[in-house]
Amino acid sequence: MTTRKAARALDTARACGVLLRLHLLFRLRGSTAVARRTAAAMRVEASSQAMLDARRVDAWHTARAVWRANRLLPLHSTCLQVALAMHDLFERKGCHAVVRVGVRDPGAAAHAWVEIGDFVLDDQRLSTNFLPFEPGAEVPL
Repeated sequence: MTTRKAARALDTARACGVLLRLHLLFRLRGSTAVARRTAAAMRVEASSQAMLDARRVDAWHTARAVWRANRLLPLHSTCLQVALAMHDLFERKGCHAVVRVGVRDPGAAAHAWVEIGDFVLDDQRLSTNFLPFEPGAEVPL
C-alpha cells in the first residue's frame, strides 16, 4: 500500500469513528447537546488557506474521507452530522473549520456545510441555495 493510500485509509477510518460518536451524541445526549456542539462549531473562525498550506492539510482530502465514511457506514448521517465530523477532523489536524447552517425560508428546510480556507465543503452542493445564520447570532439552546 502506498503512503497516499495508507493516509487515505487512516483518514477514512478516523472519519468513521467520528461519525459513529456523533450518531451516539445525537441519540443519547439529545437536542440540547447537539445545539451546544453546533453553536460552538459555528463560532470558530476558519483557518486561512495559508494555515492549511503551512500545516500541509488538504481540505479536499479531509472532506472526501468524511464523505467516504458516510457511504461506508450503515447509518444515515444528516448534513449536520457530516459537517460536524469534518469540523472535528480539521480540529484534529490543528486547523479550524467553521460549520455553517442555513435556511431557505423561515420554517423551511435547513442545510449544514463546512467552510475552511478557500473552500466550501458541501457534498450535496446545496449551500448556495441557503442563507447561512450569522456566526455571532444567538442559537437557542
